[in-house]
Amino acid sequence: MFDYELIKTFLKYVAIYPVGTNIVLNTGYRGVVSKIFPEYPLRPVIRILQNPNGEMLKSPFEIDLRKEVNITITEAF
Repeated sequence: MFDYELIKTFLKYVAIYPVGTNIVLNTGYRGVVSKIFPEYPLRPVIRILQNPNGEMLKSPFEIDLRKEVNITITEAF
């Protein structure tokens, strides 16, 4: 239906989750995209700011979704 190479080229230049995008993970944690990788457009680095209860973390941390294959983005805004 779609040309794979065309989509691949498009994703190389247009970030699905630009830096600064607020996200919710399937774990319930909330954060913001802090780094993107053109070769892995669906697997950015996320700076986790809130726990699943919505409470701000005292010590935010980062998750590299390229390495955490069981964690996915469920919502972006």
